[in-house]
Amino acid sequence: MAMVHENQMVCGDSIMKAFNEEDIFHILLLAQMQMGKSGTYWYVILNTLFDKSNGIENVIIISGNREIELHQQVHDDKAAYRKWFLNLPETTNAYSKEELKKMKVKSKKNIQILWGSQLQSMNNNMIPNNTLV
Repeated sequence: MAMVHENQMVCGDSIMKAFNEEDIFHILLLAQMQMGKSGTYWYVILNTLFDKSNGIENVIIISGNREIELHQQVHDDKAAYRKWFLNLPETTNAYSKEELKKMKVKSKKNIQILWGSQLQSMNNNMIPNNTLV
């Protein structure tokens, strides 16, 4: 089961602080393999998508990588981290059942993954306002 570790939360919180408090709009997360980049960016994605104060409605994950296994891993991670986040006690206690149901739909529908050759067909019209990329 996917889970976000403390060091990933600390890193994710600093990224969200830069977005929200310091008006930084471009951030690069650079780390060695197996250092927790995936958990960090899923933590940022899910917290940002459900933070009502920031206006983010959509997320697009973009990778120029063409590895099929990595592409599948990102799709699997999407489902696993959504489940992890939506079942956290702090999430389930903070939202009503109806809100949680809407969050499940939103996190399934509003997170788009663009991979490899899909980028060739991408144009500016594909990225709506209020999108975290």
